[in-house]
Amino acid sequence: MAKLVQTTIEFQLEGDPVESLLNAARTGFAQVATELVARFDDSLSGDYWSWPGETPRFGSSSGVSLAEAANNYRTWATGKGNGKAPQSVAGSPRNIVDSGDLKQSRQFDFNRQSMIAKYSWNTSYAAAVYFGATIHPFQNKNKTVTTPGRPWVAAVLEGGASSVPVYPVAANLKKFITKAAARQNR
Repeated sequence: MAKLVQTTIEFQLEGDPVESLLNAARTGFAQVATELVARFDDSLSGDYWSWPGETPRFGSSSGVSLAEAANNYRTWATGKGNGKAPQSVAGSPRNIVDSGDLKQSRQFDFNRQSMIAKYSWNTSYAAAVYFGATIHPFQNKNKTVTTPGRPWVAAVLEGGASSVPVYPVAANLKKFITKAAARQNR
């Protein structure tokens, strides 16, 4: 199963633009590219996503063994055991952030000169969250759970199944290029 969710946005000017237009385009592209970072983060963190049932949220999973995580969940689900209590319980609609590891795995590579911005999320389960998956929770082969896909990138860029606000890339790019060109011509 793929473990990476990645998207690339590229803007190309055709012909031989004058230097001021090229600089305005780079400035506008930089504005759009950096605004998208915040919009992707909001798509992960906002209460936009429908989810069947409730999920306990225990905080960061780093340093927690699979057995400890299973014990925490079992204690929450049954009311019996010695696992720790969740920090919160998420219902629906909800955000995607459980431990924060997926959100914190985001990488943003930006090249202003070539006008290329790459965004990637690099946890082992990024693709499963994005596209949905059928899993064995806590590696319990006797149980399967199907999780819905939550395509946070597509929701920002195209809209779709959630209430994530769509970011108008083309309109904002035009607006920011126009503003940058006007500032340069003063």
